[in-house]
Amino acid sequence: MDVELIFIGSGSPEQARFFQEDYNLDAKVFSDKELTIYKSLGAKNSLMSNIIPQVWLAGIRAFLNGFMQSKTQGTYTQQGGVALLTQNGQVAFLHLSKYAGDHIDPKNLLQKIKKILS
Repeated sequence: MDVELIFIGSGSPEQARFFQEDYNLDAKVFSDKELTIYKSLGAKNSLMSNIIPQVWLAGIRAFLNGFMQSKTQGTYTQQGGVALLTQNGQVAFLHLSKYAGDHIDPKNLLQKIKKILS
């Protein structure tokens, strides 16, 4: 697949570098402290998206699968997502998290990538 993986976080440039090093990523990692990209994509930014019951269920599910939340870096109320862009910058697919822990299934994401590339 001819795909470039890019991470964009709401933390500082130093936190972005730490994220890249900590996870040994062979991908670009950018900082968007002003949340410009998040806003342009329509990503949710609210305290409520961190305290609804689905967040607790997602946390339990993550814990049972061996994952632990570490210190939050960046804007803790900012929800993320996945955007697949074409080479000319058009959004071909967008998944915006409704709450903390609302992640797209990796198999579904791979299907979306394959569909866009075909």
